[in-house]
Amino acid sequence: MGGLLGLAVRKVRKDEEDAYLALLCRAFGLNLGQSALAFYSDPLFSRRERWALFDGRELIGSVSTLEMTFGRGGVTGISNVAIQPERRGQGLAQRMLEHVLDQVGPACLFANQPDLYQRLGFKVVDEVIRGTLPTRDHGGVLEKVNASAARDVYRRWSSEDNRRLVRDDARWTYWTWAKGVAFALGNGYVKLDSGSTREIIASKDGFPLDLSGTVDWIGLREVTRDMDIPVENGQFELLFMTWGIDWVPRMFLTDQF
Repeated sequence: MGGLLGLAVRKVRKDEEDAYLALLCRAFGLNLGQSALAFYSDPLFSRRERWALFDGRELIGSVSTLEMTFGRGGVTGISNVAIQPERRGQGLAQRMLEHVLDQVGPACLFANQPDLYQRLGFKVVDEVIRGTLPTRDHGGVLEKVNASAARDVYRRWSSEDNRRLVRDDARWTYWTWAKGVAFALGNGYVKLDSGSTREIIASKDGFPLDLSGTVDWIGLREVTRDMDIPVENGQFELLFMTWGIDWVPRMFLTDQF
């Protein structure tokens, strides 16, 4: 347990999970009932480490960590950084994160504002962009791809660059559980979710997509560039930052932690 200003940072016990979720919902303006469904049914729930800042028995800050495996090694994804609204502005988030980083090693996160994380030594290495993909309706019928077929395609893609995320069985269970349906695209696939995609593995001849309407792409700029995904009007969404590593991880936003 780490002490700071008479407070303490430690992992959340099972009987404190409801309080942890309540803080997240309050901090981010989320509906508690709806959030609980996703929070507790998440296939990676048991793998996520939930850390909290306590003032006595009161939970006043939160951090979530999730270990990820890339070809170059493990990196911890950090998310759900929050402080009770009335306790903000006291430097508590920075001190809380300092303790967590001492425990988890190399890390990465997504952020709107970099200041807090830069003070901790994080570097901006990439950014999330949102844009549109070219589509043209040729009257074709999309064929669904099961997780096993998608897994084979993804495994080949991941093995081509050791900066790419490696998915194990648990991550594929999460992939199936998460929103979206995968459809065949040449020798690859695209996972569509309500007119957008965060994962697409296809050669250039897979574009334009044989679809009517608009399909948005949401992904890391480096991945978009590496794969020659023809995004139109790509606009900044989020910063991607790393701590303790000298290379830039490659991953799809379907694996956002």
